[in-house]
Amino acid sequence: MSNDKYIEPDEKHSALIIIDVQKDFTLKDAPAEISGTLQVVPKIQRIVNQHRKQKLPIFHVLRLYQQDGSNVDLCRKKIIENGKQMVIVGSNGAELVDEILPSSDIKLDSNLLLSGSSKGW
Repeated sequence: MSNDKYIEPDEKHSALIIIDVQKDFTLKDAPAEISGTLQVVPKIQRIVNQHRKQKLPIFHVLRLYQQDGSNVDLCRKKIIENGKQMVIVGSNGAELVDEILPSSDIKLDSNLLLSGSSKGW
């Protein structure tokens, strides 16, 4: 850490945002593997655990694609139309990697997430 109070993290007013650390993007030989992501998972895990211990907010930004591809990002639309499947609702590949979960028995509620409802929070 620096000695500059103006650029030190403010833990009382911060949150951790984790983006796309889902199995289909992270695991080796996954359909949409992003090279290098698996190697940083242990670092992400340490940061997540530290935030949980301090009871700081953690937000997971993730993708859930309908089987028919109707909600796919435009940047991936063509590869999905050509048959590639990734982060399909209810699939194992859509799940967050186990290392960043508070418990390995936790699964995404894809239908709730896609509904836009705030119930269950």
